[in-house]
Amino acid sequence: MIQECLIHENRHLKGRFYILTLKDSQIAEKAQPGQFLHIQVQSSIQPLLRRPFSIYRLRDSFVDILYEVIGEGTHILSLRSKGEYINCHGPLGNW
Repeated sequence: MIQECLIHENRHLKGRFYILTLKDSQIAEKAQPGQFLHIQVQSSIQPLLRRPFSIYRLRDSFVDILYEVIGEGTHILSLRSKGEYINCHGPLGNW
Protein backbone atom coordinates (compact mmCIF):
# COMPACT_ATOMS: atom_id res chain seq x y z
CA MET A 1 0.00 0.00 0.00
CA ILE A 2 1.21 3.52 -0.82
CA GLN A 3 0.09 6.33 1.43
CA GLU A 4 0.99 9.60 3.09
CA CYS A 5 2.16 9.02 6.67
CA LEU A 6 2.27 11.67 9.38
CA ILE A 7 5.70 12.37 10.86
CA HIS A 8 5.10 12.22 14.60
CA GLU A 9 8.77 12.78 15.46
CA ASN A 10 12.17 12.83 13.75
CA ARG A 11 14.52 12.69 16.70
CA HIS A 12 18.29 13.07 16.55
CA LEU A 13 19.91 10.47 18.80
CA LYS A 14 23.67 10.94 18.57
CA GLY A 15 26.17 11.52 15.80
CA ARG A 16 24.52 10.61 12.50
CA PHE A 17 21.67 8.52 13.99
CA TYR A 18 17.97 9.42 14.04
CA ILE A 19 14.64 7.78 14.85
CA LEU A 20 11.79 8.66 12.52
CA THR A 21 8.40 7.98 14.12
CA LEU A 22 5.45 7.75 11.74
CA LYS A 23 1.85 7.70 12.90
CA ASP A 24 -0.07 5.29 10.70
CA SER A 25 -2.37 2.67 12.18
CA GLN A 26 -2.72 0.69 8.92
CA ILE A 27 1.01 0.13 8.51
CA ALA A 28 1.47 -0.50 12.25
CA GLU A 29 -1.28 -3.16 12.16
CA LYS A 30 0.04 -4.99 9.10
CA ALA A 31 3.81 -4.78 9.63
CA GLN A 32 5.77 -7.79 10.86
CA PRO A 33 9.36 -8.18 12.10
CA GLY A 34 11.83 -8.10 9.22
CA GLN A 35 9.70 -5.95 6.94
CA PHE A 36 10.56 -2.52 5.57
CA LEU A 37 9.09 0.65 4.09
CA HIS A 38 10.07 2.32 0.83
CA ILE A 39 10.08 6.03 1.70
CA GLN A 40 10.05 8.93 -0.75
CA VAL A 41 12.17 11.38 1.26
CA GLN A 42 10.77 14.44 -0.54
CA SER A 43 8.26 15.16 -3.28
CA SER A 44 10.66 16.79 -5.75
CA ILE A 45 12.63 15.07 -8.52
CA GLN A 46 15.88 14.80 -6.51
CA PRO A 47 16.43 12.24 -5.16
CA LEU A 48 14.27 10.36 -7.62
CA LEU A 49 14.17 6.91 -6.05
CA ARG A 50 12.53 5.82 -2.81
CA ARG A 51 14.80 4.64 -0.03
CA PRO A 52 14.21 1.31 1.79
CA PHE A 53 14.18 1.50 5.60
CA SER A 54 13.80 -1.44 7.98
CA ILE A 55 11.10 -1.13 10.58
CA TYR A 56 12.81 -0.71 13.95
CA ARG A 57 9.81 -0.86 16.29
CA LEU A 58 5.99 -0.93 16.26
CA ARG A 59 3.95 0.70 19.05
CA ASP A 60 0.15 1.02 18.84
CA SER A 61 -0.35 3.16 15.70
CA PHE A 62 3.31 4.24 15.52
CA VAL A 63 6.12 2.90 13.32
CA ASP A 64 9.74 3.69 14.24
CA ILE A 65 12.54 3.77 11.68
CA LEU A 66 16.13 3.94 12.98
CA TYR A 67 18.44 5.40 10.35
CA GLU A 68 21.92 6.82 9.85
CA VAL A 69 22.61 9.88 7.71
CA ILE A 70 25.03 8.58 5.08
CA GLY A 71 24.02 10.28 1.83
CA GLU A 72 21.78 12.84 0.18
CA GLY A 73 18.54 10.90 0.74
CA THR A 74 19.03 10.32 4.46
CA HIS A 75 20.30 13.89 4.91
CA ILE A 76 17.05 15.19 3.38
CA LEU A 77 15.08 12.80 5.61
CA SER A 78 16.86 14.16 8.70
CA LEU A 79 15.52 17.65 7.85
CA ARG A 80 11.86 16.54 7.78
CA SER A 81 9.78 17.80 10.71
CA LYS A 82 6.95 16.75 12.99
CA GLY A 83 3.56 17.40 11.41
CA GLU A 84 4.74 16.91 7.82
CA TYR A 85 3.52 14.01 5.69
CA ILE A 86 5.85 11.61 3.93
CA ASN A 87 5.00 9.14 1.15
CA CYS A 88 5.52 5.50 2.18
CA HIS A 89 5.11 2.21 0.35
CA GLY A 90 4.78 -0.83 2.53
CA PRO A 91 5.13 -2.76 4.61
CA LEU A 92 7.18 -4.86 2.20
CA GLY A 93 9.29 -8.00 2.50
CA ASN A 94 8.91 -11.48 3.91
CA TRP A 95 8.91 -12.15 7.61
